[in-house]
Amino acid sequence: MKRIAIVTGYYHPLQTPRAFRATELSLELSRRGYHVDVYSATQNFDTIFQEKNLNVFYLNAWHIAETQPRKSANANPLKSFLKKCVFYFTTGTLFSLFIKLKAKLIFKKKYNVLISIGLPFHIHWAVGRQIKSNNIAERYIADYGDPFSKFNKTSIVAPYFRWIEKKIMNKFDFITIPTIKSLPAYLWLKDKEKIRIIPQGFDFSKIKLKEYRKNKIPTFAFAGNFYQNIRDPKILFDYLCKLEQSDFKFILYIKNTQDNLLLLNNYVDKLGSKIEIRPPINRQDLIPELSSMDFLINQDNFNSVQSPSKLIDYLLTGRPIFNFNQDQLNINLLDQFLHYDFSSYQSNINIEDYDIRNITTQFEQIF
Repeated sequence: MKRIAIVTGYYHPLQTPRAFRATELSLELSRRGYHVDVYSATQNFDTIFQEKNLNVFYLNAWHIAETQPRKSANANPLKSFLKKCVFYFTTGTLFSLFIKLKAKLIFKKKYNVLISIGLPFHIHWAVGRQIKSNNIAERYIADYGDPFSKFNKTSIVAPYFRWIEKKIMNKFDFITIPTIKSLPAYLWLKDKEKIRIIPQGFDFSKIKLKEYRKNKIPTFAFAGNFYQNIRDPKILFDYLCKLEQSDFKFILYIKNTQDNLLLLNNYVDKLGSKIEIRPPINRQDLIPELSSMDFLINQDNFNSVQSPSKLIDYLLTGRPIFNFNQDQLNINLLDQFLHYDFSSYQSNINIEDYDIRNITTQFEQIF
């Protein structure tokens, strides 16, 4: 029986793309007969799975709340600036994660494969420091979610982190990334043949959809987060505010982050009852809720190397998806959707590409 180690910063029950990645992959590998040890950087969430080949070790290297605390939209500008400076030069609390994880990450077994699941990059950093003697596993895989020291406009860090990242990636045999669009952002770290495109994967059998019935007024939803500079929804909300005679309901499942509050505050009063903000919910509950909407809203990132992972959840709902970005809004198509006309909607994404069974097979091919 092959032994596989997975080191991750996020794991079930956390509701993040990286938690989904680590959880779904570990479960499917264990179902296939591999002995899987998961080393989670988080505190113990008392996760219980029935798979006999799966062990989860909580290292308590950082504490993550299951629900994010509310952040004020009126943050002190000087304090925000200083925080950005600290992050630029040190990566702030993430550096503390690296120090703690490096000290607590002790491998007492030998493995056939070790998979390090980052974001944050500091997971790879800690793993890389531990495998420098190259005797923990036969093969090492660094699984990325987003770029770190280059090509990431949301988390800008000092140039010397590029040297660190390059040095750490030299210790890994392969890099895996979720989308081919991001490939150019990693070619400076590995040769192309050492980079594999493996999308996010989910167990579709767990998803139960609601029977869709046309809503009395056009009802559509967005689930996720907005970000200044790369995912600003102003162009969409400005247009919705112009539709004074139109009756609709826009539901947002969104966190109370500073970016979200800053970008939405101006529109909550303008749209009144036409907009409804709800807190994020577990994806197994979210997907059925989204399946009852007339259509869904997806905003593409401004930069091409990052792609919203919620698109997979959207596709599972079976509902039409309206895409836009912060510089371009297809008004004609949106108007069609607002009149329940989805005849021009086509998805060019094959949902089977995200089946965890197919995703795990792709990892096995690296093994």
